[in-house]
Amino acid sequence: MAAPTFRNAILCDAVYRDAGSNKAVLAGVYSGDILADRLPGAFKIAMYLEFFPEKGCSHKIELSVLLGGKKYGQAIIETAASDDSPITLLMPPILVKTDEPARLQVHAKVDGRRSFRLIDKQIRLRSPPAAAPSR
Repeated sequence: MAAPTFRNAILCDAVYRDAGSNKAVLAGVYSGDILADRLPGAFKIAMYLEFFPEKGCSHKIELSVLLGGKKYGQAIIETAASDDSPITLLMPPILVKTDEPARLQVHAKVDGRRSFRLIDKQIRLRSPPAAAPSR
């Protein structure tokens, strides 16, 4: 039996399920570092995540958001799987506030045992635009 695992952890501004198509819709995907226009600052983060359970098992998943190495927020999810099909998890937006550049991580623990680092991003100031060359 395969151990439970995660795939496709995507951090974004917002995520929801479209009622008509039942597809997950992601907006504002963070493909690299999180760039702030100014610090202190605040921004929203949401997450799309696929969980592959053990067939026929129930699992307790603890998602923890860490900011600068300290726990910032947590969600606990209980799952039950009749087969080994992936379970799509959508974490609604939370507001993250920081006074300075920091590291943002999302960790998951399954059944109190195995821990996974799902997301690891730096929050930093956006570089100022380059000046246009003078003529």
